[in-house]
Amino acid sequence: MVRAYEYLFYRLYCWQRRIGVSDLASALSALVFLLIVVCWNLLFMLELIELIFRSRVPLIRALSTSEILIAATLLAIPQYFFLVHDRRYRKIAQKFELESNRQRRARGIVVFLYVVFSFLLLVLGSILRGKL
Repeated sequence: MVRAYEYLFYRLYCWQRRIGVSDLASALSALVFLLIVVCWNLLFMLELIELIFRSRVPLIRALSTSEILIAATLLAIPQYFFLVHDRRYRKIAQKFELESNRQRRARGIVVFLYVVFSFLLLVLGSILRGKL
């Protein structure tokens, strides 16, 4: 599971590197995008809970903007230390540099689909929740 998470970060990091952004900026951009995808997944899970139990989860509506930012920061800090701090992103990149072109393509497609479906499931959950 950790390896899959690291690979997701690695692919996002590589996509940022293609743009021509510096090493650290690419790692931080990948981290921010990864956090966004994680938040999409958390929101989808909350929507799924609402659909299953047919009741609203009052937690989201009760949070202020500052509380949401604090929660996002608390989510980001451990991931920063796990993925970026002390040039860890370079060590993660070294783990996956030896993959073949075929592996890179197949895994890249899986990562792309994961990101797209994370967004689509969030939208679908929001639409379904609005209809109930």
